[in-house]
Amino acid sequence: MKKFEKRVTVYILPGDFTVEVEKNGDLTDFYLVNKSIGDKMHMFGLPNCSEDDEEDIIRSNAQDYIDLFFEIYGEN
Repeated sequence: MKKFEKRVTVYILPGDFTVEVEKNGDLTDFYLVNKSIGDKMHMFGLPNCSEDDEEDIIRSNAQDYIDLFFEIYGEN
């Protein structure tokens, strides 16, 4: 069995949501997490995403993915 380490940065959003940003080499994956429901949904992955752009990317996309999250999982 092989293992590897990856770096995860967590951005806190309103309404029990966070966005986890995982760096793995030159790929950056964004995950929407709802702490009260306990589900984690992959939003998208971007190649060569800079840390300086992460917050703007989250601000531009988070609400659409929160709406999709509630369509899939329902509202609390």
